[in-house]
Amino acid sequence: MECIDEASPVVRGNKMHHHKLGALWVYKGARGVYEDNDMHQNGKAAVRVWDHGDPTLQANRIWGGRSVRHPVSSSNDIPLI
Repeated sequence: MECIDEASPVVRGNKMHHHKLGALWVYKGARGVYEDNDMHQNGKAAVRVWDHGDPTLQANRIWGGRSVRHPVSSSNDIPLI
């Protein structure tokens, strides 16, 4: 799933797995609430946030990614609730 250009979806109860890349990309000012999703066994990190993305992640199950980085800068303090 790719959320861009100030999108602000509510995404709940999905299964995002076995993607060639990651499960969720949030960037270019996108926000949104991502809750109770299963994100596992993706080719890269399950969640990638950059370029002023500002998601709220709640109660997701994230495991088994093949490549994981966790860069958090002062402009990307992601609330994990």
